[in-house]
Amino acid sequence: MAAAVTLKRYIRKCEEILLQKNIAEAETLQNEIISVFSDIDNIRGGLSNYSPVFAMSFAGNTVVADDKVDYLSDLNLLKNKLQAELEKIETPEDVIVEETKRPKILISHASKDIGYVQLILNLFEDIGLTNDEVVCSSVPGYGIPLGADIYDWLASQFQEHDLYIIFALSEQYYRSPACLNEMGAAWVLKQDYDSILLPGFDYKQIAGAVNPNRIALKLDDKDTNNLKHRLLELKDKIVRKFSLRSMSETKWERNRDEFLRNVEELTNTMSENNVDEEESQEQTRITKDAAVLLIYAANSDTGEIVITRSLSGTSVAGGQWNFVDPQGNAREEARWEAVIGELEALGLIEAVSYKRQIFKVTHSGFAVADDLNKELSVDCNNSPDVYLHY
Repeated sequence: MAAAVTLKRYIRKCEEILLQKNIAEAETLQNEIISVFSDIDNIRGGLSNYSPVFAMSFAGNTVVADDKVDYLSDLNLLKNKLQAELEKIETPEDVIVEETKRPKILISHASKDIGYVQLILNLFEDIGLTNDEVVCSSVPGYGIPLGADIYDWLASQFQEHDLYIIFALSEQYYRSPACLNEMGAAWVLKQDYDSILLPGFDYKQIAGAVNPNRIALKLDDKDTNNLKHRLLELKDKIVRKFSLRSMSETKWERNRDEFLRNVEELTNTMSENNVDEEESQEQTRITKDAAVLLIYAANSDTGEIVITRSLSGTSVAGGQWNFVDPQGNAREEARWEAVIGELEALGLIEAVSYKRQIFKVTHSGFAVADDLNKELSVDCNNSPDVYLHY
């Protein structure tokens, strides 16, 4: 008899494809269900794809009468059969436990590591996971729903699902308060977890709630055979936990090798970009307008730059001060629009509103503002006019 979790998984797949009305996927899933659930009595009964073909002869000509195959109707019938099979083996108590503790993966990561995290997510998709089985906050379709409070939503995931945590550990991870909060929550709630060490991060750097003695997977492990073995263990664990259909060894090795090639290429690209960034930082000079605006914004309570556009003109506020000369003209407004673009291009501020009216100082922006203020000795209680030349 099929396990309840497997039946539910295929029922959900049927519902998704029926909603999309995708005939090609309906045909593929129909064949898969018949193969997986061959032990269900009369599983093919009533399916148009398996209805008999009748041949009739008229005046020496043979006419074949065969109803057109309707894969969507077939899939709906199969869904009902699976539902009936599920009801035979499930009690109301089972339903409650299963619904509240359905397994789910949370990839806990720093947003700056999104390149590697996307590759990990791609590998999980190849294994067979869907977007309702994985939470990955930086990837569209796998993240936090629109309008949800990030911390409340993550808390609900811990409460409602049997979460399996994948920690994507890096130096950036340990600099992120949000990541450390997720790590702490996983430890308090005793969630199952595994760690993936991103390139450039070593075992001896593991700290916090993650057990440094627990075997982890290191993506830039020089021992290729060990890395491949750890990936196979991870794949097998996911297949068991989510009752996925096992893929062939050949397909797994092809997907695994592609994943490792992509990781290596990304690592090489990032290494080259870091060298270019270091060189460009040595050559970058920030204008005085941008320096002063950044200092005022960084020393405000909100760390924001607010742009207000109206019929009477444009204002650019850093803290309590408007940097656009009220007596200025279009040239003056363009001056400060250019300053905003300069600070954003340097990664010192970032837009946080849809209409790009509010910008916040970034982590590196605060650091640069502190260094600049040592040089310029700006007192933010004074009008910025003291430090600017109009």
